[in-house]
Amino acid sequence: MGLFFICLSACQHRARGTAQAYAAKQSPHGRAIGKTEGTGLAADGARWNHLVRVYDERIPVVADNVRITPDGRYVAFINFEYVGSAGGGELHSKLVLYDRETGTIEELLKSVDAKEPVRFAMSSDARWFAYSGKTRLMGVEETQVYVYDRKRQEVELISKQPDGLPASGMSDNPSISADGRFVAYDSSAADIVAGDSDNFDVFVYDRESGLTEQISKAVTSEDPDEISSGNSERPSISADGKFVAFESSSSFLTEGDDNGNTDVFLFDRSERKAQLLSVTAAGSQSAEESGHASISANGEIVAFQSYAALADDDTNGMLDIYVYRQSNGSVERVSVAPDGTENDYDSFEPKVGADGAYVAYESSPDTEDFDESMIADLNSRSTSEVTISGTEEQLTLPLTDLALSGGAGVGAFNAGYTVVDPGTGEEFPMIGLFIASKIDGEAPTWPAGSKLESSEVKTDRATLTWTPASDAIGIKEYRIYANDELIAAVDGSKTSYTATELAPATEYLFRVEAVNEDDIASSGGPTIVLTTEADDRTFELAAVFDRVATGNLPYTNSVLTISSKAKTGRTITATIAYASWLDDAGERLPAARTVSETLKLNETAAGSGDYAAAFSVKEGISELTSVSAIMTGAAGGPIEKQAEGLPRAVSGNLKLAFDNPGEVSIDKARLTVVSPSRKNYKVVTLSGSGPVIVEGLAAASDYEVQLIAANGKLLASNSGVLIESGMSESLSMTVLQEAQFRFKVTDQDGKPVPGITIDVWDEAGSELLADYLSDANGLTSWTAVSDNLKKLTAKVHLEESNYEPLPDKAISLKPGDNEIPIALEHSAEGKLQGKVLNPEGKPVFNALVTATQTYKGKPVVKQSYTDLNGTYSLTLFAGEAAIQAAQSSYHYNSAEGLRAVVVKDETTTLDIPVKMFDKGMVVLQVHVKMIGGEWQGPIDMEQLAFRAQLNSKFGSRTSYYQNSISFQGQPGEHIEVCVSGVLHKSVTECKSILLDENANGVADIWIEEKGGLIEGQVAAQTGAWTYANLYEVDGDNLRHVGSESFRTSQFAIHAPKAGTYRLELNRRNSTTNKQETAFKQLVVKEQETLNVGTIALQPSSYFSHVTANGFIAQPIEASPGGTVNLRAFYRNSGEGAVADAILSIELPGGIRPVTDSSSRIPVKVNGTVGTATLKDRMLEIALGNLEQKASGTVTLQTKLDDNFSLGKAQLTARIEGTAGELRSASHWDMSSLTFRG
Repeated sequence: MGLFFICLSACQHRARGTAQAYAAKQSPHGRAIGKTEGTGLAADGARWNHLVRVYDERIPVVADNVRITPDGRYVAFINFEYVGSAGGGELHSKLVLYDRETGTIEELLKSVDAKEPVRFAMSSDARWFAYSGKTRLMGVEETQVYVYDRKRQEVELISKQPDGLPASGMSDNPSISADGRFVAYDSSAADIVAGDSDNFDVFVYDRESGLTEQISKAVTSEDPDEISSGNSERPSISADGKFVAFESSSSFLTEGDDNGNTDVFLFDRSERKAQLLSVTAAGSQSAEESGHASISANGEIVAFQSYAALADDDTNGMLDIYVYRQSNGSVERVSVAPDGTENDYDSFEPKVGADGAYVAYESSPDTEDFDESMIADLNSRSTSEVTISGTEEQLTLPLTDLALSGGAGVGAFNAGYTVVDPGTGEEFPMIGLFIASKIDGEAPTWPAGSKLESSEVKTDRATLTWTPASDAIGIKEYRIYANDELIAAVDGSKTSYTATELAPATEYLFRVEAVNEDDIASSGGPTIVLTTEADDRTFELAAVFDRVATGNLPYTNSVLTISSKAKTGRTITATIAYASWLDDAGERLPAARTVSETLKLNETAAGSGDYAAAFSVKEGISELTSVSAIMTGAAGGPIEKQAEGLPRAVSGNLKLAFDNPGEVSIDKARLTVVSPSRKNYKVVTLSGSGPVIVEGLAAASDYEVQLIAANGKLLASNSGVLIESGMSESLSMTVLQEAQFRFKVTDQDGKPVPGITIDVWDEAGSELLADYLSDANGLTSWTAVSDNLKKLTAKVHLEESNYEPLPDKAISLKPGDNEIPIALEHSAEGKLQGKVLNPEGKPVFNALVTATQTYKGKPVVKQSYTDLNGTYSLTLFAGEAAIQAAQSSYHYNSAEGLRAVVVKDETTTLDIPVKMFDKGMVVLQVHVKMIGGEWQGPIDMEQLAFRAQLNSKFGSRTSYYQNSISFQGQPGEHIEVCVSGVLHKSVTECKSILLDENANGVADIWIEEKGGLIEGQVAAQTGAWTYANLYEVDGDNLRHVGSESFRTSQFAIHAPKAGTYRLELNRRNSTTNKQETAFKQLVVKEQETLNVGTIALQPSSYFSHVTANGFIAQPIEASPGGTVNLRAFYRNSGEGAVADAILSIELPGGIRPVTDSSSRIPVKVNGTVGTATLKDRMLEIALGNLEQKASGTVTLQTKLDDNFSLGKAQLTARIEGTAGELRSASHWDMSSLTFRG
């Protein structure tokens, strides 16, 4: 016996399926499936103990899309069949139904002109089957959804447009209600319901009313682009059709869905409201994808898969199965290991049982080579593997596509098993469809080596004999099956049966099964294949086309095989009658003629009794009218037969070529050929640029042919195309070359004009299509238009511009690039210029000149400020302009009603006189003198931001930045005028004035800045602030008089008067984050700007406190031969004691310490005699150990040499000591001493 198994990767449509694993993992065999006594299906004790293989063990079957009715009687599935030929092979699909009650197998869709199924769902009684299909499973045609009525053997199109034509997109994933009335499916078509413009959507079709409802409808957005951003797919409908569960990546089906992931939704058709299900236990949105929803019959349970951690204990990061309970709104994970722990592998594709008690799903353990179906018991909240007891069949993984009946009493699934070749002993791994159930009692068994044998095989009968089966309670009957149909039940005491009413010369597969007294049937009983004899007058005739189109129309150039079954040695001649458009020379005739041909059927193999001949359906044959045959050689004379299924019209072809001058890409474009009258259509996806032949078209004169790009744009269209039976019509389609356009906006000089808005309307100017804005080059963006003959209207907005209005512009587009010129013309302009003069005829600085004109019905205002010469200049539209001038600082205003006439391209001169009010005005004439500068003024109060305060006994007024103030006082009234502002520091000066007879007055105020200015610089640090504090030295005291902060290297600080000052600088080093400090003592003279040069900042020391540490010389001026008293004061502000502190004073040349008669240097430390030592020019004074916060004073005298010639000298002092293990130092600079000659 030879065994083989073939499966292609295409035989499964799921992402993770069985076929690829089956073909790839034949050896070693998969893990054995448990066969444990007492191990149930679920934790409550339910179990399967009976197993039936649906097909003979020698027939490998990979069942896809396995489904089972709630009562467990019917199991339906899609069976794949590979059909090979001399030119290759192709995979095909069949929809099959197995009746567990009768044990029969029924191929559905066989008796009707139906498509090959891809996916399906069935009603609860297995009468109605909703399926997606197409003409050929492996073809490029997009699937449509249909319903097959098994009782009436009728097919109904579900995915259709309102006019009944098939929907234009792909429709798939059907789900049907229990009574077959409602069908849910998904589709990419936009012509199923009005207003659908997006991608895949979910629809429900009511077969009773004929109406289609869109389920996945956006409720939170009116923006078409937003609505079209997601896909809705994989619906699952409840038994009564009220609830539909589905997955969607749209964010607009419910409020607040903003996670951007695919989610699972439940739609209530009575409430017309969708609910988001794939949320966490806390109600928050998921962070990962969810999908593949499956709903129970009553809509209470929705199972789905999710990568998201929706449960608190979900930490595995894998794809898991979750269940939503509508009664309490809970979401719980069910895909756990049998012991309740987390899985470390994916679980996917849940199928909830009709009663909602169990969920079957697939899993892919990393430790296994194959996928495995698991079962979740929702009541006991437990998970189990598939285990079967009481059967000798040893199943192995993979075990997939498990479907459960209500209560999980029956399960149907694919599983592996092994077949042994009896001749060679070789083992072959196989895949088959099995049905497991729970029965009370044991099924009959067949002894090893049991056989079903035949004898007395005649033309119409055969006697069958079998080995008796065994059963503890006895065999009640034997059931005899012929080609999987039950033909007889024989008493259990008999082991033979004669099958009658068989057809002569026909092959039969017989099978026998035993049934015991408990009505439990065996499975896998013995089988035999036999062929009945042909009788003397047996003559069977069949005519079969190798290729037929929709409507069972044979293709042009197909082959008609005429076959016959008869006794060997017969002579069989067939006559084919047909209609042809062509004469014998192959020329076209006005009407089809009738032609006939005779062929001899030859025996295909000697002695076989099988005869055949082939007839080619050549182009020009419009109809195969009849096939008749005459057989001679039989007793009783010749026999004539007529083949069934004729006459039959031949389909026509459409040969398409594409005129594509613009070389528009038509690769992947969709070509649709539709006849509304014949309801015949073809859809072809192009590969490359053509040409293409569309075959299998029914004859009609109203074909509409459209070429649609992959993005949905119409590229070409022809209507009223004639297709004749058996002929090929040639058609050249002109591909519409996309036109694109943009605008180029220029002025009268040809220069680009940016910022111009252009509206584009339809030709009639009634519908706004788009708006554009010119860029810096005067260009708008390119816009592509699929209709290259489209006419448009452009409206240019110039209301807010200085260009003359334009009429609407008609646009006629041509294929390719269209750059549309928009030429603008400036409105006529001229110049207005002149001076603003005060009452004395002097120019007024910073006066605002305003010109007002009416332009395009709107007021236009232009303004200009006068310069130091009082001059202004304005560019204005030609025509009249109203002119005003004002200067706020002096309250100057021009007279009302002043006008000027501007002439195009000319300059008009107009001087504008201004004046202040005649009465009640106080004029401020303020002069200022800054440190080191000269007197300036009268100043512009606005320029220096000065303010004025006017006080009288009748009231007061404050004015900011004005040189004239409308005080409105009384003649003879005394007014105190105070002016204040900021030079280097705040300044204020007051003066009392007397108002004249017009209540006017003039206040002459002179403000001189006192003191001096200290300037210098420090080494700048990026981003670091330096803080400067200035202290006035008053004897032993320091008084703070000013501070500044700066981030640059330069600084300036004001000293309020002449005197001695101490300058402190400090900042935090941006690199070391440590404080740095510098001190400098200096003398500032009145009106002096003292530059102290560059000051180096040093890290802060224990003696850095500004008011507690210093070095002072008195007096600060001395003559040669004179003495100078030096005083140093200090305080230890550090965190600890300083040991062995020494005060060091560096003396310039020509200055030496005063000594006594014994050459000792008199020095006092804290009022007591100290020790001083002169080392070269460095005078060192011992301070001893200084505890924390210890302070002191050191005094001594120095003397200038008689011949001292320096004008200035600078003395420095520092304290050094040891703090802990660190050496501490503080450096002080004293201001320069001035010496008189």
